[in-house]
Amino acid sequence: MSTLSLVIGISCLVLAAIHDARTGFIPDRLSIGACFVIVCLAGVGGTLPQTLLAAVGTAAPMLLLYALTRGRGLGFGDVKLAALIGAVLGLSLGYIALGLAFVVGAAICIIGLWLRRMHRGQEIAFAPYLAIGSLIALFARGVQLV
Repeated sequence: MSTLSLVIGISCLVLAAIHDARTGFIPDRLSIGACFVIVCLAGVGGTLPQTLLAAVGTAAPMLLLYALTRGRGLGFGDVKLAALIGAVLGLSLGYIALGLAFVVGAAICIIGLWLRRMHRGQEIAFAPYLAIGSLIALFARGVQLV
């Protein structure tokens, strides 16, 4: 992963998380736009096949979950954001980021239910957990930006 791709991807991921937390919606211009730029950079850098595989491979389990829940479990914006995560982090780190997002999201929801700040059936924005999971995975791996 190039430093430029990493900066663009993480910046857009954080912006999408903030927007989703405020509105419950992830703009396509963030997820799809950033993914397009990263794929173009991968084409120039000679890593296009790996980047495309990682984007599709990371989005696939989220797409399956979206299909199984008929869009009630998570939104399609989360699927597109997962593709961005894969394009930026690669397939294996992308899977780790998704797993961490579900663990962190579940922990926060359990605590929220226990403290009675949340209730069953309440909709939650998942993009913040995707961002948190991605950042934990990235920094646990020891990625240096310079």
